[in-house]
Amino acid sequence: KEYEVFQAGNLEEARALLIRHQIRLVVCDYALGSVDGVTLLTELRSIDPGLVAILISGYSEIDPLMAAMNSGLIFRFLLKPWRQEDLLLLLEHASAQLSATTGPVASESEEGSASAAVTAPAGLVAESRVMRAALQRAARVAKSSATVLLQGESGVGKEVMARYIHDQSARADKPFVAINCGALTETLLESELFGHEKGAFTGADQQRAGKFEVADGGTLFLDEIGDISPRLQVILLRVLEARCFERVGGTKTVHVDVRIVAATLKPLAALVESQSFRTDLYYRLNVFPIEIPPLRDRHEDMIALAQQFLNTSKDDSAKRSLTEGAMQALCEHSWPGNVRELRNVMDRMKILADESVIDADLVELSLGASKPVASPVGSPMAPSMPVERRVDDNWEQRMESQQRSRLKHALIHCEGNRSEAARSLGMKRTTFLYQCRKSGLL
Repeated sequence: KEYEVFQAGNLEEARALLIRHQIRLVVCDYALGSVDGVTLLTELRSIDPGLVAILISGYSEIDPLMAAMNSGLIFRFLLKPWRQEDLLLLLEHASAQLSATTGPVASESEEGSASAAVTAPAGLVAESRVMRAALQRAARVAKSSATVLLQGESGVGKEVMARYIHDQSARADKPFVAINCGALTETLLESELFGHEKGAFTGADQQRAGKFEVADGGTLFLDEIGDISPRLQVILLRVLEARCFERVGGTKTVHVDVRIVAATLKPLAALVESQSFRTDLYYRLNVFPIEIPPLRDRHEDMIALAQQFLNTSKDDSAKRSLTEGAMQALCEHSWPGNVRELRNVMDRMKILADESVIDADLVELSLGASKPVASPVGSPMAPSMPVERRVDDNWEQRMESQQRSRLKHALIHCEGNRSEAARSLGMKRTTFLYQCRKSGLL
């Protein structure tokens, strides 16, 4: 009575219905014969990144369900045997989210142009399809006051994305306040978030407003939300539900109007499953999830960012470019530190570069300084590589010396097997051999 329902018997029918009727909410079973519900929803989300999905399944498929929820693929799941009132409640919640994030549905042919129309903020490049989709979701939710959960590895740019959401919202002229929940003890974090009254604890010689009060009317970015203690989870849940709290040591209720953007590199759904994170708080935070992909999955972004970092410096006006070999070497690196690591490597290249063109050799040398080889335990042949703390003018010579030590160490550790040594350093065999000959090891 409350919803117009369309039924699809297979993926092709679902895709056609989605585009023809601009459907934004999908309910499907996990077990669909030759294909599972996660695969189907992944395909449908490639058509409309803003699609909201509810997956129905048996308890035996709980692991893929949790993984799908953690990745942001599904909004909620419902376990069999399910009750009609439970499904209706989930549909109501899903509809509320959609009403806060309404926008046109892009077909496959339109998606590229629609995503491209979204302007990326400074420091956030969105040349790749996956990043454009994430940015499009951010632009869509920015127009609402819905809580956003940003998920992704360390260094992918979650705070940059949070600032983008704030800047695109109606709260842009109000404060954007950020706090790293994992960097403070429980007591300090509570005081930082909610403030304290004079005399609340030793050293509290005056009343102090917390981040929630400072961010009133604007956006509060809670980074590393997965690190907060169980006690603070309870307090935070109440604040998210009632938008009010008491300062530490106080009795007066403080009311605030704050938009919450939370971020985590930990899989919150897995923490819920292990009972180290509250289920109700998870649902309060996971209203609109956005997954920011790692740099290794965004080669187009990587090259654009590398060029940007290479030619953006207050102290250096020289313009530099990357050869095809240099680009390939960058794409072959796994980038565990993501954008943060890329920026450091580019800064290193600017110091080492003698010419305006950056080649693969310089990339390998710069990457090599970021990837120490683990010495075998108790190996007397492993060379010592002390940290140089003093500043001198022989940076390049020291880098070459360290590179030679790394190459030699790898050869020793791999008992002369050059292919294995190259693999242990994350290099191509040809590049490894070239570097060894250049260093006089072959």
